[in-house]
Amino acid sequence: MIYYYNYARTALKIGLIYLNIKPNDTILIPEYICEAFIQPINDLGIKIKYFQLDNELNPIWKNIIDLTDSNVKCIVMLNYFGIKQNSFDFKKYCKSYNIYLIEDNAHTYFCNTLNGDIGNIGDISIFSPRKLLGLKYGGVLKINNKNKSKLEILDVSNSNVKRKNLLIQSLKEKVKFFIKRRPKYENPNEFEEDYIKHLKLNQSGIKLINQVDWTTFKDSRINKYNLWSDFVSKNNLIPFFKDYSLDTIPLFFVARCKDENELIRWLKWGWKNEIKLTTWPTLPSDLRNNKRIISLWNTLICFPLDISKRKIKKLKFTF
Repeated sequence: MIYYYNYARTALKIGLIYLNIKPNDTILIPEYICEAFIQPINDLGIKIKYFQLDNELNPIWKNIIDLTDSNVKCIVMLNYFGIKQNSFDFKKYCKSYNIYLIEDNAHTYFCNTLNGDIGNIGDISIFSPRKLLGLKYGGVLKINNKNKSKLEILDVSNSNVKRKNLLIQSLKEKVKFFIKRRPKYENPNEFEEDYIKHLKLNQSGIKLINQVDWTTFKDSRINKYNLWSDFVSKNNLIPFFKDYSLDTIPLFFVARCKDENELIRWLKWGWKNEIKLTTWPTLPSDLRNNKRIISLWNTLICFPLDISKRKIKKLKFTF
């Protein structure tokens, strides 16, 4: 069962209600997370425990076990940048402790994979195709844990996103990006996520998402992912995901800088060459002073996959 909303965080909120996660229940969330993700959780009065990750963004299971008590009702598995986590350990943990698995696919989308499991692992799965397509709106909730008595919850939002030309709106956003000052992506306090209204997606938005040939889209992005991998490797950056054979749709190509100074040099290079290099995520405010998290955040840089292959091939690296 698939339902469409304006944002993935709306899908998450309605999915949590559907799973009957109540105020003062606890959700386990990876500590490297976007501020937007926790907004609906806070709205519902659900308590958050952040679990630790290693330097490769893999969960530290001893820490997860230590955090688990009778109040924990669900855990989030985030497929960072569209790269699949090891779902076996998550499923094993959820079965052992009888808790729900929330599959966060906001960095990828349904596609033909080797085992076809994207979106089918969690009790619920959320997606954000707007990020991949450059749209203002577009979030998806997939229900795998089916309870027919609760289906009415999925229509909790009775209003639709107003009909607009979403493609033109997105192009305007991109134009505005390059006529303003360079955003200080290296500053974890530079951005704050706005609170949103939770709405269903209108039919024009749904049509834009469903008319995409996602297999062709995946192949194109993987091609550009590999071009970026070759480019950064020749220029002394380290691909974050090493020796990984892609079979999903990646959101970015991600590389690791030596330190914050190198990160800033690359961000300035991208701005000069009209390439939107960014950091990720906008961390929740209570995590921005965590030295361990910030030390990772200050070294990860994201290269866009929504530019042409020709442009990547023509790039020359000079600071």
